[in-house]
Amino acid sequence: DRSRDYAEVEYCNGNFSKVREVIKIVFDKSKSFYDRSRAYFVLIKMLCAEKKLREALAMGVKVLTCLGESLLFGFSDTSIAIKDFTKIRSSFESMTDDEFYKIQEMEDRDALAAMSFTSDLLAIAHFINQDLALCLFIYMLQLSLTYGVCKESSFALSICSGRLFDLGDLKASKLFSHFSLSLLGRLDCKEKLPRVYLSLYTGILATVEPSEKVSEKFLHGYEVGMQTGDIFFALYNARVY
Repeated sequence: DRSRDYAEVEYCNGNFSKVREVIKIVFDKSKSFYDRSRAYFVLIKMLCAEKKLREALAMGVKVLTCLGESLLFGFSDTSIAIKDFTKIRSSFESMTDDEFYKIQEMEDRDALAAMSFTSDLLAIAHFINQDLALCLFIYMLQLSLTYGVCKESSFALSICSGRLFDLGDLKASKLFSHFSLSLLGRLDCKEKLPRVYLSLYTGILATVEPSEKVSEKFLHGYEVGMQTGDIFFALYNARVY
């Protein structure tokens, strides 16, 4: 645990060569994949900082594949994910507000780890690999329906809303945006707010909210992102603002 903490500190300091040394020690000493998962998380963040985004995505998919071995289903390719999406979408669209609110919070350790990894990978893939992004957010929604919701579920729902908006299904897009914001408030997902706002207020909510209010949301997303350390999405909100 101390080694993993040390790796994170060195990452924050920008000492990437030291990070690799420490992570190698963690991998050598770890007895299970779960013990190595946090080190992988640091390594993926470091690759992103080095602008090695495709390498980070490839490593992330490898991690998800290993995590999926302990879950009820694994990470799927595009063709399977699209088929799953129709069922998943239907499940959410058939819910009332009360039914959505009653979805239990996620407790399974492996499912939570998978959601955390997938959320960060989705943030990358959304900009450079739309096919992978589709697989990632569908996987997150599937985990949410099976194991319960968590903070990352709000981000997945917002991306889904954006996808439906792009497809021209405004009614469904608005429903998923509603569920996303509802969960954002219910679970106090402050650290996810910049990502959710960016997805929703460049999509369906930009068409139904006054432009001045939309601008205020981007400003708020920037401020919250800077407070919580989500610098990339904070600056992206500022850029759109």
